[in-house]
Amino acid sequence: MGLADCSHSSSNASPGGSSSDTSCGNCATGYVAGTVGGQPKCLQNGEQCQPQNASDYRKYGFTCTKNNGRYELKHK
Repeated sequence: MGLADCSHSSSNASPGGSSSDTSCGNCATGYVAGTVGGQPKCLQNGEQCQPQNASDYRKYGFTCTKNNGRYELKHK
């Protein structure tokens, strides 16, 4: 599972995925709207993350932590 991309509307959201509008301010329940690596994203605890974007995640109250060989977001 990767970060939900909220740069476009998704009608094919998978279970647990997110639907959003073009402003990225309307993420599905349980997600936090943010900008990561210059791209609008909907962030959620447990989502896969990129350690090089750690400073972006911190702005929204998340850390990018390695868990069982995979980097995942953890909400503070």
